Amino acid sequence: MDIKLISEVYRIGLAIGLLTIEDVINWADKVIEYHDFPPYQFIELSLSTKENLEKISLKLMMIEGGVDNDLPPKIILGLLNEYLHSTQDMLNVIKIMDKLIKHLPDTCEWIEIEIHFYQMDII
Repeated sequence: MDIKLISEVYRIGLAIGLLTIEDVINWADKVIEYHDFPPYQFIELSLSTKENLEKISLKLMMIEGGVDNDLPPKIILGLLNEYLHSTQDMLNVIKIMDKLIKHLPDTCEWIEIEIHFYQMDII
């Protein structure tokens, strides 16, 4: 998977509460281990243990590359599915999906509609 795509998944996941700052730092550490000359942004991320969510999110946005904006929300939905199967915490999944709506591109309006229908069935 493209590193920019992964960084967007981590950025959105962090913003909606699916992922933690520790998750981001662990990922940055793995990228550093994998590359002989890792991009400087990953070294900054790796050293961000005392940074707040907004600063880490900005660092994730600064990672260079192109990404299809439709893919990160779809990947997040897949991660939410895994989370639901492992925790059975439907209430938290609904809260996270509600936050995901703010991060959907216009081309993913169908996801927002599906989330609303899903929430209506649960509630």
